[in-house]
Amino acid sequence: MFADDASGDTTPLYTIEGPTTGLDLPPQQYLYGIGHDPWLHRLMVSGTPNTGSFAANRLVIFTDTASGDATPLQILVGTNTGSSNLGTPFAVPADVIFANTIEHP
Repeated sequence: MFADDASGDTTPLYTIEGPTTGLDLPPQQYLYGIGHDPWLHRLMVSGTPNTGSFAANRLVIFTDTASGDATPLQILVGTNTGSSNLGTPFAVPADVIFANTIEHP
């Protein structure tokens, strides 16, 4: 996570990494996207295989204050995590990236 006013080669405020996170993916899989729900205070990270098989898709959900080797609140996996159910891609919402000081003090 970065500060709202971060720019350039900025050091993150904190990171989520380690074996407990559920973010260590096997070969042929990669992290696909990230989303933030400011109302529920959730950080969501999606992972997907490059094989096109929905069975290996995953959505890992943390509190938005998680850091270090954090334990996820939830991990969703399986064939029901395909793009028709969860949507593709997960991404940081544009209103967060392009926030203005009138709507987002």
